[in-house]
Amino acid sequence: MRTTASRTPDPVPRRIVVLRHGESVHNAARLWQGQADSDLSETGVAQARASARALALVGVTRVVASDLRRAAETGRAVADAAGVTLELDAAFREISVGLWEGRAHDEVQREDAGLWARLQAYEDVRWGHTGERPSDVLARVGVAGAQLAEELDDGQCAVVATHGLAGPQLAASLLGEDPIALIRERGGLGNARWITLEDAGDGWRLVEWNAGPDPEEA
Repeated sequence: MRTTASRTPDPVPRRIVVLRHGESVHNAARLWQGQADSDLSETGVAQARASARALALVGVTRVVASDLRRAAETGRAVADAAGVTLELDAAFREISVGLWEGRAHDEVQREDAGLWARLQAYEDVRWGHTGERPSDVLARVGVAGAQLAEELDDGQCAVVATHGLAGPQLAASLLGEDPIALIRERGGLGNARWITLEDAGDGWRLVEWNAGPDPEEA
């Protein structure tokens, strides 16, 4: 009788999911927040829960979040859905926006048009005059992201609950790409949406950008 040798399945690659927080109270009011500690809005809570349900299906083994409440609340929703413990890391905080913190977007664009134009041109300048530069954020999330990647074993999937600028910077760092070019090509990251990266053996590769559940699922 002929038998067929069983084939050992290929190992599941390591994955990192970079998740932006759900809509915050400041987002809803169109206020600059940076490192101001804004809670999720009602919409943001629903968005976080919907994304958590979707991500729980992909085998999440670890959840790390920025310690700012909007990201921590989003990360907790994912951790609870996946049955893992939430970890907090201030390295994944959003960019500090200095003197703009708490001010209305329209007011800043009107009264500080010069600096706003430089940001729109992707210049590496301090946000809100006294805040961080994008390169500062890239440096700190890059270190934290590299450490997280080192700690992951085959088959493990980590979710990092972070922010609208910090998230793409983290993805760019892991991919070894220029964040400005990546954001220009792919666009920004919506509330409660994510980027999925997968270990390709010789580095990380991009699997999804701005993924998430349909709006009606929130």
